[in-house]
Amino acid sequence: MQNLEAKHEIMAEEIWLKYYNEVLFEKKLITVEQRDKMILAIESRCDRKRKQQKAI
Repeated sequence: MQNLEAKHEIMAEEIWLKYYNEVLFEKKLITVEQRDKMILAIESRCDRKRKQQKAI
Protein backbone atom coordinates (compact mmCIF):
# COMPACT_ATOMS: atom_id res chain seq x y z
CA MET A 1 0.00 0.00 0.00
CA GLN A 2 2.85 2.34 0.80
CA ASN A 3 4.20 1.89 -2.72
CA LEU A 4 0.86 2.92 -4.25
CA GLU A 5 0.69 6.00 -2.05
CA ALA A 6 4.21 6.99 -3.08
CA LYS A 7 3.28 6.60 -6.75
CA HIS A 8 0.25 8.83 -6.23
CA GLU A 9 2.37 11.45 -4.48
CA ILE A 10 4.89 11.51 -7.32
CA MET A 11 2.13 11.73 -9.91
CA ALA A 12 0.41 14.54 -8.02
CA GLU A 13 3.71 16.41 -7.73
CA GLU A 14 4.36 16.07 -11.46
CA ILE A 15 0.87 17.25 -12.39
CA TRP A 16 1.05 20.23 -10.03
CA LEU A 17 4.52 21.33 -11.18
CA LYS A 18 3.58 21.08 -14.86
CA TYR A 19 0.36 23.00 -14.24
CA TYR A 20 2.17 25.76 -12.35
CA ASN A 21 4.83 25.92 -15.05
CA GLU A 22 2.12 26.39 -17.68
CA VAL A 23 0.44 29.13 -15.61
CA LEU A 24 3.74 31.00 -15.40
CA PHE A 25 4.11 30.71 -19.17
CA GLU A 26 0.55 31.84 -19.89
CA LYS A 27 1.06 34.89 -17.65
CA LYS A 28 4.24 35.61 -19.62
CA LEU A 29 6.41 35.33 -16.53
CA ILE A 30 8.66 32.79 -18.27
CA THR A 31 9.67 32.26 -21.90
CA VAL A 32 8.84 29.24 -24.04
CA GLU A 33 12.45 28.10 -23.66
CA GLN A 34 12.24 28.34 -19.88
CA ARG A 35 8.91 26.48 -19.90
CA ASP A 36 10.30 23.67 -22.03
CA LYS A 37 13.48 23.40 -19.95
CA MET A 38 11.39 23.22 -16.78
CA ILE A 39 9.16 20.49 -18.25
CA LEU A 40 12.25 18.38 -18.88
CA ALA A 41 13.52 19.06 -15.35
CA ILE A 42 10.16 18.11 -13.82
CA GLU A 43 10.01 14.87 -15.81
CA SER A 44 13.60 14.02 -14.90
CA ARG A 45 12.95 14.67 -11.21
CA CYS A 46 9.80 12.56 -11.14
CA ASP A 47 11.44 9.74 -13.11
CA ARG A 48 14.31 9.69 -10.60
CA LYS A 49 11.80 9.47 -7.75
CA ARG A 50 9.96 6.61 -9.49
CA LYS A 51 13.22 4.69 -9.97
CA GLN A 52 14.16 5.23 -6.33
CA GLN A 53 10.73 3.95 -5.31
CA LYS A 54 11.17 0.77 -7.38
CA ALA A 55 14.52 0.13 -5.71
CA ILE A 56 12.93 0.10 -2.26
